[in-house]
Amino acid sequence: MSKAPRRGKPRFLTILLVGVLAFLLYSAWIGGPYLKSIFIRDSAITAWKQLASAPIAGQIVSPLPEIGTRVGPDTSAVLIRNDRLFTERNRVDDLEQRVNATREQIDEVRQYIDQLHTLESERLGRRKAYARIFRQRLHREIAELKQDSTAQLGQITVLEDLLERLKSAGSGTIVPQTRIDETTLRLSELRQDQANKAAHLAKAVEQLKFAESGHYQNYDGEVPGWALDDGSDLRLPRLQMVVHSQELESQLRFQEAELKLARADLARMTEAQVPVPTGATVLSIESRTDAVVRPGQVVLTWVDCSDLLVDVPISDAETPLILPGAKAQVVIEGSHRSVEANVMLVRGSAATLGSDDLAAVAKGRNPGLAQVLLSIEPDDLEVETCPIGQAAYVEFPDIGLIDIIRARMRL
Repeated sequence: MSKAPRRGKPRFLTILLVGVLAFLLYSAWIGGPYLKSIFIRDSAITAWKQLASAPIAGQIVSPLPEIGTRVGPDTSAVLIRNDRLFTERNRVDDLEQRVNATREQIDEVRQYIDQLHTLESERLGRRKAYARIFRQRLHREIAELKQDSTAQLGQITVLEDLLERLKSAGSGTIVPQTRIDETTLRLSELRQDQANKAAHLAKAVEQLKFAESGHYQNYDGEVPGWALDDGSDLRLPRLQMVVHSQELESQLRFQEAELKLARADLARMTEAQVPVPTGATVLSIESRTDAVVRPGQVVLTWVDCSDLLVDVPISDAETPLILPGAKAQVVIEGSHRSVEANVMLVRGSAATLGSDDLAAVAKGRNPGLAQVLLSIEPDDLEVETCPIGQAAYVEFPDIGLIDIIRARMRL
């Protein structure tokens, strides 16, 4: 009886071979982007893409720089001018007229205030002169009254002695009665006049006392007309004009501030330069000379070649293994040495940065691939011009193909 041939071992080898082949295909599929980044020029040197927008509406009146030009102190600035700001110019003209009119009003009010002040000063000056004359007259009158009173007191004393002698002589001799009566009458008149002068002197002294305190009265108690003319009727209108002048000055300050802002707005909107920093390199031109642009419209794009990046396509399986700050080795195509770079940003395949953000994207940038951005020092590169767009080889020394496969298989 013969035995059947054993076929278990070849079948096992077939299954093993198929499994190994499947594993290799899976590994190639998983590690393909990683291997491409090492052996194929799928990465690219890039930089952040910056937009230079028009700050105002107007026409570009200066020549635009050429693409690739490095902006420096001697580079002509992109100038935009707007000569059709009719509303803004009319506003400035109107404000200038209002300011000039307010200044003229202030000058007129000040002149009127000065006239009122001059008139008030003249009237007060006349009042002071009349007051000085009034006091001088009272001083002179009081002195005369005192002098007359002293003289009359002497006459009264003489007449009193004479009358006594006449009366004494009349008792022993014959003295005419008429002489005694005449002497008595004369003495009575002097006494009456002395009393009147004393009253007049007291009144004059009282008037002088009031005059020294600023109050003036005639003998009849009435205030002189010149004493009433103190210019008080001019003070109210002068005060009103002062208040009006202050209001006009406040209004003028507000109008001048408004005019200053209007002039600044007109100057800002009339002419402006497209902001491009010194040292930037022009990447693209989005407009042309003599073109009319709107505010915010992109005129050109620029990059800073002193801040270089490397755009590296990777598989999503690698993203958990690459952390910001990790090291990488970069070799620019045509260079003979590698330079060190640092991981700056890691993005999944659903959120990669494209041409709207970067000046250049990697050739290996395909849908479904994640992204790593590396920062690199320009001084480390063996290039003389801005290398944006050049292909590069990238390797992450701390990550190998096995690490990627294990991460994908969650081992």
